[in-house]
Amino acid sequence: MTEEIHDEDHVARYYLKRFMYTDGTPMPDAFKLRDGETYLSVNWLECFGMPTMEAGMACVREDFGRNHSIVRNARFAVLNVGNIKRTMEESERIIYVKHLKEDDYPSHASIEEYARDDESMIIILADIVGKNDVYQAKE
Repeated sequence: MTEEIHDEDHVARYYLKRFMYTDGTPMPDAFKLRDGETYLSVNWLECFGMPTMEAGMACVREDFGRNHSIVRNARFAVLNVGNIKRTMEESERIIYVKHLKEDDYPSHASIEEYARDDESMIIILADIVGKNDVYQAKE
């Protein structure tokens, strides 16, 4: 069972150094679906109820690290859910950001209705991310 994440909340996308510009922001390919994926995998910061973005990111790092290998030079791009939806709607696309509710991976979330063959979607997401929205994957 999944539930939609509120517009005021944030999700983080993990990406490797080969998918980042020299300033650390993600290239569009950081938001590309991998073969076999039906949604873009992200992590929901507010699921932990932490008072600050930094504290939420610390929890996401820990949660992500229990379920995946974290590479030293990787980053997380943090995006506001409402901003993602509004920006996609302006481009005549409707997407959903949902919490996947996994017991062993509480922050796991998805961006759904994501078109694999729509290159402009990955460009839109990369353009939303500024330098202040990027966090080290490992501290």
